Amino acid sequence: MKFFIRFLLVFALGFLIYNLVIIDYASPLTGHSFDSVIASFIALAAIILLIILRLSQSLKEKYEEGSN
Repeated sequence: MKFFIRFLLVFALGFLIYNLVIIDYASPLTGHSFDSVIASFIALAAIILLIILRLSQSLKEKYEEGSN
């Protein structure tokens, strides 16, 4: 599961970087730039959720080790 979460984190980070490159910063809210802005926010949200998932799994492992 750790490998899969890391893979998804790398994929989401790559997707974020790709969309940040595509944005036309002169007019970011028109045409395809707007789609890239929305996709960048989605990738950022996915990264945050995956980090929270990884932290919760590590806390669960520490809790289970301490209860034994």
